[in-house]
Amino acid sequence: MGSRFDIRNEGGAALIIALGVMSILVIIGITVTAISMNSTKTVARDIRLTEAQNIAEGGVEDTIEVTLNNYDDVFPGGVIPDPSYQGDGMPFYDGAQPAYDAQGNQIGEYQVWTKEDPDRPGNVLITSKGTTIGGDPDSSTVRVSVKFTARIFDYALLVGDPNQSYSSDSHSHADCTPGMEMKTEDGGAIEITGNVHVNGCMYVDSDNGSHGDPGTISFLSRDGYADTVTYLDSFNGSVLGNQPTQTDTPVEFPTVDFDAFVNTITVNLPSSGTPSGSGWSRNGDKFEISGSDFEALYGSYDAVKFTAADNSKFKIEISGSGDMDNPDVITTTILIPASDGSDPAIKELELKGSGLSVQPANGIAFVSAEGELELEDGVVVGEPGAGALIYATGQGHEGEFEMEEGAIVYGSVVVSSPEVELKAEGPDGDGNSHEGRSLDGNINIIYDGAYLSEMPSGWWSGGSITAIKENFERD
Repeated sequence: MGSRFDIRNEGGAALIIALGVMSILVIIGITVTAISMNSTKTVARDIRLTEAQNIAEGGVEDTIEVTLNNYDDVFPGGVIPDPSYQGDGMPFYDGAQPAYDAQGNQIGEYQVWTKEDPDRPGNVLITSKGTTIGGDPDSSTVRVSVKFTARIFDYALLVGDPNQSYSSDSHSHADCTPGMEMKTEDGGAIEITGNVHVNGCMYVDSDNGSHGDPGTISFLSRDGYADTVTYLDSFNGSVLGNQPTQTDTPVEFPTVDFDAFVNTITVNLPSSGTPSGSGWSRNGDKFEISGSDFEALYGSYDAVKFTAADNSKFKIEISGSGDMDNPDVITTTILIPASDGSDPAIKELELKGSGLSVQPANGIAFVSAEGELELEDGVVVGEPGAGALIYATGQGHEGEFEMEEGAIVYGSVVVSSPEVELKAEGPDGDGNSHEGRSLDGNINIIYDGAYLSEMPSGWWSGGSITAIKENFERD
């Protein structure tokens, strides 16, 4: 009796344990299923949100493309919808635009609004809302601050206007006009950091001169960028770093409205005597002034505009009276508009001296429509984090651009010219000393687009446009 009773009790205990285990397994199963279903829903929603964000970003890209192709129609006169415009701005399209996948199937739609970015004056704030389609749609909104600007301003160095008819230049070693010629000797070095393009030919020459080391010519990329060096017609020579490649796409130049600059003083170079104000001297057709006197006379203006009688062919020389550690600083923009004569009114603007630094408050160092611009003897234009623009427009008479003996530019050099010459003579020759000043003989152009946010509006129009994204936010 006792034995059978014990067996029956043990069997009942096993059944209870089995039922308990089964209950636990059922609970675990239900829990796992619920978690799995919830996870599936979460993953599905994440997928839809990602898809909605991709649709919104696609709306931004479409808006940028439409604007680049129709800039003057989208923003007549460069006028952007006011930053105080209600909500996200003015609707860019008449209604929601369909979005398609690679197979042509509609996957959603996007709506876009634009206005001037209140945090980045001059930029267009593009707000795009992407929405998926289907039984359980989701939406995502992205905001991108875009600067629409002349494409030439996104280059460290750009040479030659494709719409100009240049006369042949017998002084250039390049195979065509316009041409860019770069030359080093006696251990000198030329370094250009950023995008480079020549609407013509490139010629480079590293010569040993009369002493040993021939020097180097290098094209470099900025950190985090894959900058390119391109030309339209031909390339001769050997360089370090980025290798030049041929392209069939020219870069069009914008035109400049010299009258669009405000707070400007016009300085007319007289047929006899000197301009009013202390510091000016004259030697024949050359007008001379120190950087310190120039700043004292014109530093309170945003720009100084030089004019002269037609065909005068005058020269202006601004020289540094300081030193590299304590230079004369010029803060105003120098403008040379086109004259109407058969020859230029201003033939040459020369800046010289390691004690001269050009740091324009509005980011534009020089804009000229005629004559030659020369930077020599260690002149510095711009500085890291405060780049400046040099733009020789070619709207008047043909001109030239030259850099020699230790000159440095932070920013962008854009030259419509039959000839651009960069010449670096190193310390192995006589280029290490000029008029008593010690020079390293190197030439540097380093792209620094900080000037883009400083430029006044409305002074240029037309030409090839580019879009620079400066900020991205997602709701």
